[in-house]
Amino acid sequence: MNTYGFHSIHGRAPAIATGLKATRPELSVWVVTGDGDALSIGGNHLIHMLRRNLDINILLFNNKIYGSPKASTHPPPRSAR
Repeated sequence: MNTYGFHSIHGRAPAIATGLKATRPELSVWVVTGDGDALSIGGNHLIHMLRRNLDINILLFNNKIYGSPKASTHPPPRSAR
């Protein structure tokens, strides 16, 4: 595949990046994600990626909104604490 990047499903970018880096270690792998995606729904995937200590760059935007779908549970916003 000749591409500069691709999208993955919500919360699973660290898992995709881990698989990519494990199979193609010569690539420069970046995960660009938001706080809700990486720290809420994708929290477990992020922890396991960090634990494996692969050479993956993470650009995490803390925009302080989780942007989760309606009727799903998520951490409360700062104003509700």
